[in-house]
Amino acid sequence: MGASYLRIPRRISLLPEFQMTDAEWEALMIPINLAFFYRDSASGRMVAMYPSPAGATESLLSLDSWEEIRSQNHALQTLEPDVEALLVDRVSAEPSYFIVPIDECFRLVGIIRMHWKGLSGGTEVWRHIQELFSGLRSRSSHIERHPEAARA
Repeated sequence: MGASYLRIPRRISLLPEFQMTDAEWEALMIPINLAFFYRDSASGRMVAMYPSPAGATESLLSLDSWEEIRSQNHALQTLEPDVEALLVDRVSAEPSYFIVPIDECFRLVGIIRMHWKGLSGGTEVWRHIQELFSGLRSRSSHIERHPEAARA
């Protein structure tokens, strides 16, 4: 059986009504405030990754914590396995959440690997991270709350 390839979608969606409390974020046990989540079709599970100067690092994801967040955010049910991710920015003054092609997540990882200096990263890396998220905002469409959730 030959290798199969999946087309990476181009959809970038800002999720302005995304719901995640600080307690829910902390329950995910991700040590920094940048992360991405995608469904791995080979294992059938959600994978949480966060960027670091050493590259993308997998975090052990509590399925109970993830299911609670997923059930509150209908847009997460539209993620295409392996090729789309929820990208979380809780570093900025206003947290933002996006559905993005998986390559945008690894672009963030590359920025951090390339520009990180010292213990805090340095001003250059944070400027590049801010530019990445500004670019995502300008290229994104907005996904509104699921109609049934809006009626509740």
